[in-house]
Amino acid sequence: MNTYLKYKPVWLQFIILGGLFFVTSAVLGSAAAYSIAGAYHISLDELMNPVGPAAVAASKVNLAISSIFVFGLSGFLFSYMSDHHPFKYLGFRKPAPQIFMSIAVIVLLASLPALSWFAIINKQIHLPSGLHQTFEKFDELNREMMKKMLVMPSVKDLFMNVIIFGIIPAMMEEIFFRGALQRIFIKLFKSPVIGIIVTAFIFSAAHMEFSGFLVRFVLGALLGALYWYSGSLWPGILMHFLNNAMQIIVLYYYPSTMVEDTHFSVWLVLTSCVAIVLVLIWMKRISHTHYSEIYDTDDFTIEPIDRKNDNGNY
Repeated sequence: MNTYLKYKPVWLQFIILGGLFFVTSAVLGSAAAYSIAGAYHISLDELMNPVGPAAVAASKVNLAISSIFVFGLSGFLFSYMSDHHPFKYLGFRKPAPQIFMSIAVIVLLASLPALSWFAIINKQIHLPSGLHQTFEKFDELNREMMKKMLVMPSVKDLFMNVIIFGIIPAMMEEIFFRGALQRIFIKLFKSPVIGIIVTAFIFSAAHMEFSGFLVRFVLGALLGALYWYSGSLWPGILMHFLNNAMQIIVLYYYPSTMVEDTHFSVWLVLTSCVAIVLVLIWMKRISHTHYSEIYDTDDFTIEPIDRKNDNGNY
Protein backbone atom coordinates (compact mmCIF):
# COMPACT_ATOMS: atom_id res chain seq x y z
CA MET A 1 0.00 0.00 0.00
CA ASN A 2 1.36 3.42 -1.01
CA THR A 3 1.35 5.74 1.97
CA TYR A 4 3.15 8.70 0.38
CA LEU A 5 1.15 11.85 -0.27
CA LYS A 6 1.93 11.86 -3.99
CA TYR A 7 -0.40 8.87 -4.37
CA LYS A 8 -3.23 10.60 -2.45
CA PRO A 9 -5.95 12.86 -3.92
CA VAL A 10 -4.64 16.27 -4.90
CA TRP A 11 -7.15 18.09 -2.68
CA LEU A 12 -5.74 16.22 0.32
CA GLN A 13 -2.21 17.24 -0.68
CA PHE A 14 -3.34 20.88 -0.85
CA ILE A 15 -4.97 20.72 2.60
CA ILE A 16 -1.90 19.12 4.17
CA LEU A 17 0.48 21.65 2.61
CA GLY A 18 -1.78 24.45 3.84
CA GLY A 19 -1.85 22.91 7.30
CA LEU A 20 1.94 22.64 7.38
CA PHE A 21 2.23 26.26 6.29
CA PHE A 22 -0.18 27.36 9.04
CA VAL A 23 1.62 25.36 11.75
CA THR A 24 5.10 26.54 10.79
CA SER A 25 4.00 30.17 10.50
CA ALA A 26 1.67 30.35 13.51
CA VAL A 27 3.70 28.18 15.88
CA LEU A 28 7.36 28.16 14.84
CA GLY A 29 7.27 31.60 13.24
CA SER A 30 5.66 33.14 16.32
CA ALA A 31 8.02 31.31 18.67
CA ALA A 32 10.99 32.58 16.66
CA ALA A 33 9.68 36.15 16.79
CA TYR A 34 9.26 36.03 20.57
CA SER A 35 12.71 34.50 21.01
CA ILE A 36 14.42 37.04 18.75
CA ALA A 37 12.64 39.97 20.41
CA GLY A 38 13.75 38.68 23.81
CA ALA A 39 17.33 38.12 22.67
CA TYR A 40 17.58 41.70 21.38
CA HIS A 41 15.64 43.12 24.37
CA ILE A 42 12.95 44.74 22.24
CA SER A 43 9.16 44.43 22.06
CA LEU A 44 7.24 42.63 19.32
CA ASP A 45 5.99 46.00 18.09
CA GLU A 46 9.59 47.16 17.67
CA LEU A 47 10.40 43.91 15.87
CA MET A 48 7.59 44.52 13.37
CA ASN A 49 8.28 48.26 13.11
CA PRO A 50 12.00 48.70 13.84
CA VAL A 51 13.44 52.08 14.74
CA GLY A 52 16.85 51.72 16.35
CA PRO A 53 19.85 49.68 15.15
CA ALA A 54 19.08 46.77 17.50
CA ALA A 55 15.49 46.54 16.30
CA VAL A 56 16.55 46.67 12.64
CA ALA A 57 19.11 43.88 13.19
CA ALA A 58 16.48 41.82 15.02
CA SER A 59 13.98 42.35 12.20
CA LYS A 60 16.50 41.06 9.66
CA VAL A 61 17.14 37.95 11.71
CA ASN A 62 13.40 37.44 12.16
CA LEU A 63 12.82 37.79 8.44
CA ALA A 64 15.46 35.16 7.66
CA ILE A 65 14.27 32.70 10.31
CA SER A 66 10.62 33.18 9.32
CA SER A 67 11.42 32.46 5.68
CA ILE A 68 13.22 29.25 6.67
CA PHE A 69 10.42 28.05 8.95
CA VAL A 70 7.36 29.21 7.03
CA PHE A 71 8.39 28.41 3.46
CA GLY A 72 11.40 26.12 3.61
CA LEU A 73 10.38 23.83 6.45
CA SER A 74 6.74 23.48 5.41
CA GLY A 75 7.79 22.70 1.84
CA PHE A 76 10.38 20.15 2.94
CA LEU A 77 7.99 18.44 5.38
CA PHE A 78 5.46 18.15 2.58
CA SER A 79 8.05 16.58 0.28
CA TYR A 80 9.16 14.23 3.08
CA MET A 81 5.56 13.05 3.39
CA SER A 82 5.19 12.79 -0.38
CA ASP A 83 8.18 10.77 -1.56
CA HIS A 84 11.01 8.60 -0.25
CA HIS A 85 13.45 10.98 -1.98
CA PRO A 86 12.19 14.35 -0.64
CA PHE A 87 14.98 16.51 -2.08
CA LYS A 88 14.64 14.93 -5.50
CA TYR A 89 10.86 15.31 -5.27
CA LEU A 90 11.24 19.05 -4.70
CA GLY A 91 13.53 19.35 -7.70
CA PHE A 92 17.02 19.41 -6.20
CA ARG A 93 18.64 17.77 -9.19
CA LYS A 94 20.59 18.81 -12.23
CA PRO A 95 18.46 20.54 -14.84
CA ALA A 96 18.06 18.65 -18.10
CA PRO A 97 19.66 19.93 -20.22
CA GLN A 98 22.06 21.88 -18.03
CA ILE A 99 21.87 24.91 -20.32
CA PHE A 100 18.81 25.88 -18.26
CA MET A 101 21.19 27.42 -15.72
CA SER A 102 22.36 29.85 -18.41
CA ILE A 103 18.77 30.34 -19.60
CA ALA A 104 17.85 31.50 -16.08
CA VAL A 105 20.30 34.38 -16.40
CA ILE A 106 19.13 35.17 -19.94
CA VAL A 107 15.47 35.22 -18.86
CA LEU A 108 16.19 37.64 -16.02
CA LEU A 109 18.26 40.07 -18.09
CA ALA A 110 15.85 39.94 -21.02
CA SER A 111 12.85 40.62 -18.79
CA LEU A 112 14.18 43.68 -16.91
CA PRO A 113 12.71 46.34 -19.27
CA ALA A 114 9.34 44.55 -19.37
CA LEU A 115 9.29 44.25 -15.58
CA SER A 116 9.94 47.98 -15.22
CA TRP A 117 6.96 48.63 -17.48
CA PHE A 118 4.75 46.30 -15.39
CA ALA A 119 5.81 48.22 -12.27
CA ILE A 120 4.63 51.48 -13.85
CA ILE A 121 1.36 49.91 -15.00
CA ASN A 122 0.80 48.51 -11.51
CA LYS A 123 0.93 51.99 -10.01
CA GLN A 124 -1.73 53.19 -12.45
CA ILE A 125 -4.28 50.57 -11.43
CA HIS A 126 -7.17 52.19 -9.55
CA LEU A 127 -8.86 50.17 -6.83
CA PRO A 128 -12.05 50.94 -4.87
CA SER A 129 -11.30 53.51 -2.17
CA GLY A 130 -11.57 51.05 0.73
CA LEU A 131 -9.21 48.52 -0.84
CA HIS A 132 -6.87 51.27 -2.00
CA GLN A 133 -6.49 52.64 1.51
CA THR A 134 -5.91 49.17 2.97
CA PHE A 135 -3.29 48.23 0.38
CA GLU A 136 -1.64 51.63 0.58
CA LYS A 137 -1.30 51.24 4.34
CA PHE A 138 0.40 47.84 3.98
CA ASP A 139 2.60 49.13 1.15
CA GLU A 140 3.72 52.12 3.18
CA LEU A 141 4.56 49.95 6.19
CA ASN A 142 6.56 47.58 3.97
CA ARG A 143 8.38 50.45 2.26
CA GLU A 144 9.34 52.06 5.56
CA MET A 145 10.57 48.78 7.00
CA MET A 146 12.60 47.96 3.88
CA LYS A 147 14.16 51.44 3.85
CA LYS A 148 15.44 50.85 7.36
CA MET A 149 16.65 47.30 6.74
CA LEU A 150 18.33 48.10 3.44
CA VAL A 151 20.54 50.87 4.81
CA MET A 152 24.06 49.61 4.07
CA PRO A 153 26.85 51.82 5.42
CA SER A 154 29.51 49.13 4.90
CA VAL A 155 30.39 46.18 2.67
CA LYS A 156 29.58 43.90 5.61
CA ASP A 157 26.00 45.21 5.60
CA LEU A 158 25.82 44.62 1.85
CA PHE A 159 27.04 41.03 2.29
CA MET A 160 24.52 40.33 5.08
CA ASN A 161 21.64 41.81 3.07
CA VAL A 162 22.55 39.67 0.06
CA ILE A 163 22.26 36.61 2.30
CA ILE A 164 19.06 37.69 4.10
CA PHE A 165 17.22 39.19 1.12
CA GLY A 166 18.88 37.22 -1.67
CA ILE A 167 20.01 33.69 -0.88
CA ILE A 168 17.57 32.68 1.86
CA PRO A 169 14.29 33.77 0.22
CA ALA A 170 15.44 32.47 -3.17
CA MET A 171 15.87 28.97 -1.78
CA MET A 172 13.02 28.88 0.73
CA GLU A 173 10.37 30.43 -1.51
CA GLU A 174 11.30 28.24 -4.46
CA ILE A 175 11.01 25.14 -2.27
CA PHE A 176 7.50 26.08 -1.19
CA PHE A 177 5.98 27.78 -4.22
CA ARG A 178 7.57 25.87 -7.10
CA GLY A 179 8.69 22.63 -5.46
CA ALA A 180 5.46 21.96 -3.55
CA LEU A 181 2.58 24.31 -4.41
CA GLN A 182 3.06 24.48 -8.18
CA ARG A 183 3.19 20.69 -8.40
CA ILE A 184 -0.18 20.51 -6.64
CA PHE A 185 -1.84 23.11 -8.87
CA ILE A 186 -0.54 21.57 -12.09
CA LYS A 187 -2.01 18.24 -11.01
CA LEU A 188 -5.22 19.88 -9.80
CA PHE A 189 -5.88 21.72 -13.08
CA LYS A 190 -4.22 19.05 -15.24
CA SER A 191 -2.44 21.89 -17.00
CA PRO A 192 1.13 23.15 -16.51
CA VAL A 193 0.22 26.62 -17.82
CA ILE A 194 -2.72 27.12 -15.45
CA GLY A 195 -0.78 25.64 -12.54
CA ILE A 196 2.14 27.99 -13.16
CA ILE A 197 -0.13 31.04 -13.45
CA VAL A 198 -2.15 30.27 -10.30
CA THR A 199 1.02 29.62 -8.32
CA ALA A 200 2.53 32.89 -9.60
CA PHE A 201 -0.59 34.76 -8.46
CA ILE A 202 -0.37 33.30 -4.95
CA PHE A 203 3.40 33.87 -4.88
CA SER A 204 2.89 37.56 -5.60
CA ALA A 205 -0.06 37.95 -3.22
CA ALA A 206 1.89 36.31 -0.38
CA HIS A 207 4.32 39.25 -0.36
CA MET A 208 1.48 41.51 0.84
CA GLU A 209 2.49 44.47 -1.31
CA PHE A 210 0.12 45.57 -4.06
CA SER A 211 2.47 48.16 -5.58
CA GLY A 212 4.73 45.39 -6.92
CA PHE A 213 2.08 42.75 -7.57
CA LEU A 214 2.37 42.60 -11.37
CA VAL A 215 6.16 42.48 -11.31
CA ARG A 216 6.22 39.59 -8.84
CA PHE A 217 3.43 37.83 -10.74
CA VAL A 218 5.41 37.90 -13.99
CA LEU A 219 8.58 36.85 -12.17
CA GLY A 220 6.67 34.02 -10.50
CA ALA A 221 5.38 32.82 -13.86
CA LEU A 222 8.89 32.85 -15.35
CA LEU A 223 10.27 31.02 -12.31
CA GLY A 224 7.48 28.47 -12.65
CA ALA A 225 8.26 27.94 -16.33
CA LEU A 226 11.94 27.44 -15.54
CA TYR A 227 11.08 24.82 -12.93
CA TRP A 228 8.62 23.02 -15.18
CA TYR A 229 10.73 22.87 -18.31
CA SER A 230 14.05 22.13 -16.56
CA GLY A 231 12.70 19.67 -13.99
CA SER A 232 14.98 21.34 -11.44
CA LEU A 233 14.74 23.99 -8.76
CA TRP A 234 18.27 25.25 -9.37
CA PRO A 235 17.61 27.49 -12.41
CA GLY A 236 14.72 29.18 -10.58
CA ILE A 237 16.77 29.58 -7.40
CA LEU A 238 19.56 31.16 -9.44
CA MET A 239 17.21 33.57 -11.20
CA HIS A 240 15.39 34.42 -7.96
CA PHE A 241 18.67 35.08 -6.17
CA LEU A 242 20.13 37.20 -8.98
CA ASN A 243 16.97 39.30 -9.17
CA ASN A 244 17.07 40.04 -5.44
CA ALA A 245 20.84 40.46 -5.23
CA MET A 246 20.97 42.84 -8.20
CA GLN A 247 18.46 45.15 -6.53
CA ILE A 248 20.40 45.11 -3.26
CA ILE A 249 23.72 45.84 -4.97
CA VAL A 250 22.19 48.68 -7.00
CA LEU A 251 20.72 50.14 -3.78
CA TYR A 252 24.15 49.94 -2.14
CA TYR A 253 25.74 52.08 -4.85
CA TYR A 254 22.67 54.18 -5.75
CA PRO A 255 20.40 54.53 -2.67
CA SER A 256 18.09 56.92 -4.54
CA THR A 257 16.75 54.03 -6.63
CA MET A 258 14.74 52.99 -3.55
CA VAL A 259 12.18 55.69 -4.41
CA GLU A 260 12.80 56.18 -8.14
CA ASP A 261 11.28 54.17 -10.99
CA THR A 262 13.50 52.89 -13.78
CA HIS A 263 12.22 53.92 -17.20
CA PHE A 264 13.03 52.21 -20.51
CA SER A 265 12.06 53.22 -24.02
CA VAL A 266 8.94 51.72 -25.57
CA TRP A 267 10.99 49.86 -28.15
CA LEU A 268 13.19 48.31 -25.49
CA VAL A 269 10.12 47.19 -23.53
CA LEU A 270 8.61 45.64 -26.68
CA THR A 271 11.91 43.93 -27.45
CA SER A 272 11.99 42.60 -23.90
CA CYS A 273 8.47 41.15 -24.22
CA VAL A 274 9.34 39.47 -27.53
CA ALA A 275 12.55 38.10 -26.01
CA ILE A 276 10.60 36.57 -23.12
CA VAL A 277 8.24 34.81 -25.53
CA LEU A 278 11.13 33.51 -27.65
CA VAL A 279 13.00 32.19 -24.62
CA LEU A 280 9.84 30.44 -23.39
CA ILE A 281 9.49 28.77 -26.81
CA TRP A 282 13.16 27.78 -26.66
CA MET A 283 12.70 26.27 -23.20
CA LYS A 284 9.72 24.25 -24.37
CA ARG A 285 11.61 22.93 -27.41
CA ILE A 286 14.63 21.69 -25.45
CA SER A 287 12.73 20.46 -22.38
CA HIS A 288 12.73 16.78 -21.40
CA THR A 289 9.78 17.23 -19.07
CA HIS A 290 6.34 15.91 -20.06
CA TYR A 291 3.12 15.95 -18.08
CA SER A 292 2.33 12.26 -18.44
CA GLU A 293 5.84 11.24 -17.44
CA ILE A 294 5.54 13.22 -14.21
CA TYR A 295 1.98 12.69 -13.09
CA ASP A 296 1.42 9.11 -14.19
CA THR A 297 3.74 8.23 -11.30
CA ASP A 298 3.89 11.76 -9.82
CA ASP A 299 7.64 11.83 -10.15
CA PHE A 300 9.87 13.84 -12.46
CA THR A 301 11.30 12.03 -15.46
CA ILE A 302 13.65 14.53 -17.00
CA GLU A 303 16.04 12.27 -18.86
CA PRO A 304 15.59 11.85 -22.63
CA ILE A 305 13.55 8.82 -23.56
CA ASP A 306 15.75 6.10 -25.05
CA ARG A 307 13.76 4.59 -27.89
CA LYS A 308 16.47 2.13 -28.90
CA ASN A 309 16.04 -1.58 -28.25
CA ASP A 310 18.76 -3.86 -26.97
CA ASN A 311 20.23 -4.24 -30.48
CA GLY A 312 20.63 -0.49 -30.82
CA ASN A 313 17.75 -0.21 -33.34
CA TYR A 314 14.76 2.11 -33.06
